[in-house]
Amino acid sequence: MIDFMALDKKKLLLVGIFVLIFLYLDVSFVIMAQVKGLSDSGSRIAKLQTDIDKLNRDLNVMQSQKQKEKGLQGKQRQLVISGGGVSLFLEKMQSLANDNGVAIAQIKQAGAVVEGALAKSSVQPLKISVELSGTYHALGKFINSLENSDVFVNVDSLKILLSPTDIFRQNLNLSLIVYVKK
Repeated sequence: MIDFMALDKKKLLLVGIFVLIFLYLDVSFVIMAQVKGLSDSGSRIAKLQTDIDKLNRDLNVMQSQKQKEKGLQGKQRQLVISGGGVSLFLEKMQSLANDNGVAIAQIKQAGAVVEGALAKSSVQPLKISVELSGTYHALGKFINSLENSDVFVNVDSLKILLSPTDIFRQNLNLSLIVYVKK
């Protein structure tokens, strides 16, 4: 006669072995992959958090720039220099050069050629030649500062030469035109 109790124990033991094998395979392949994915997501979350923080800082900078622009809209730019304001403009240019780490070697003033409708207007162009020395980026910041000043400045010509004494510095011959009231 068949012993059903022994057969049931063997079936239970076989089912138990299959469950243990299944649990082992589940832990070794599925759960380990999930744990690895979770650990990788931690670094991605940290990177996303730093990106969000950087984005928030950039947005704050943009909003402050927008507020500054709103403040400047009410303020009228001078655009044209009055007759006695040339020396003030030259001082401001020197100050901008110092702020940007640029050395001004020489400044020359000369009257620009007046043609056409400009000859009949109430303004006269004034050509200013400036010899500068500085790093490439400092010179760029200086020119940008001139562009953003409250006086209309036209860059007539620009010549960049490598400094013979320092390979990291450039010499710049800059020709500007500003407009002066007659």
